[in-house]
Amino acid sequence: MMQLDSQITRSFHDEHLNTIALLERIDAELAKHRLDAVPDTADNEMNKLLGDICVLVDTELNTHFGFEEDSLFPLLTAAGDGFIAGLLTEEHRTILPLGERLREIAQGAKAGGFNQESWSEFRQLGMEITERLISHIQKEEMGLLPMLDNLIDEDKDIELSDSYAMLR
Repeated sequence: MMQLDSQITRSFHDEHLNTIALLERIDAELAKHRLDAVPDTADNEMNKLLGDICVLVDTELNTHFGFEEDSLFPLLTAAGDGFIAGLLTEEHRTILPLGERLREIAQGAKAGGFNQESWSEFRQLGMEITERLISHIQKEEMGLLPMLDNLIDEDKDIELSDSYAMLR
């Protein structure tokens, strides 16, 4: 396991682990239900998953991505590592709309269940976002977090951690 020294990189690593666990739940739930077998959203597992997807979009996608772009990526760019910041920002622009649409469908399904059309779209988006987010997290774990860990000093770490905690 990677050793991260700063509080902000450990926080992001922990969020990545939580997101991966949720993505695995999404994947398992999608595998459990065929495309033509619309699941019952009154099922406790499915209902909880739909709620957790809404939280994922608000926290992992909106808050996490926004903080990276506003507070972390400029540090990389200033240090001459702007390529990874640009690559990850581009991925954010692809993933975020998928997540927003997945949340919309999840909210609708929580309120009134799935129909064949909404289940089909949910299933397709769930598979796509799982694949894209896993790949994105891998890039951040292998590239972004180690770079940041080497780049920021203790004072900057405290500043970043406090700023991020206020957003959560």
